[in-house]
Amino acid sequence: MLTAYATVLVFMLVAWAFVLGSMLAGKLVRPRLSFAQREERGAKLATYESGEEATSGAWFNFNPRFYLVALVFLIFDVEIALIYPVAVVFKRLVAGGARSSRSSRSSGCSCSVSRTCGKRETSSGSGHSTASA
Repeated sequence: MLTAYATVLVFMLVAWAFVLGSMLAGKLVRPRLSFAQREERGAKLATYESGEEATSGAWFNFNPRFYLVALVFLIFDVEIALIYPVAVVFKRLVAGGARSSRSSRSSGCSCSVSRTCGKRETSSGSGHSTASA
């Protein structure tokens, strides 16, 4: 039982080692610039977005109805993604001719009319069943 916890612990340690190793590799590879060099190359290190100079900050107030519209869209989008497999299975059932058990029981004998009776009609009529199920 403790081995299950040990495997989870080992997995978490490997994950943390990967994260820390990636951060260390990034620190070793990226160029080291002093504050004076950053000031000197400020225009080159500025944020670039579609060639336009930023005129204001990125944080601003927006109307909450846009947020609500986005949430409603996500809810219905996820609902469609989850209901699509059900619709596909239902379509296959309908296309395959799946009937309810109620309709197959009410037909009585099914030799030539429906397929609920397993007996076949013979030339003498001995296999014919007329009793309703």
